[in-house]
Amino acid sequence: MAEKAKRKKTGGRKKGVPNKQTALLKDAILTAAQRAGGAEQRAIEAEGIAQDYGQFREERDFPYKQLAFQSSLLQGLPIAAQSYSYSQPSTLSTILGEGSGLLKLLGIGGDSSGKKEGDGGGDK
Repeated sequence: MAEKAKRKKTGGRKKGVPNKQTALLKDAILTAAQRAGGAEQRAIEAEGIAQDYGQFREERDFPYKQLAFQSSLLQGLPIAAQSYSYSQPSTLSTILGEGSGLLKLLGIGGDSSGKKEGDGGGDK
């Protein structure tokens, strides 16, 4: 009779064999644990991606930030912008410049020292 009472308590199965509800509950717990583990893994991956993207943006924006920083160093300094321009010489001045140079080379042109040709500079 004691054996019959035990079987009623376990639903007619042997002791140690899980019933259908226990198996379903176990499967649900394992599935939830796997999902939680998957969610945790996805969160870790998302954090790594966010850090990589932040590093990318920092490196991408660095030249602009550096330029802004260097520009801020110059703010308030007494530095004026300077402009230089160069104009081409006219054709006439080019011809005259080349002509006087040619005369100097040939020894025909006037000497810039004020001495006349043949004047040795000595007293006579």
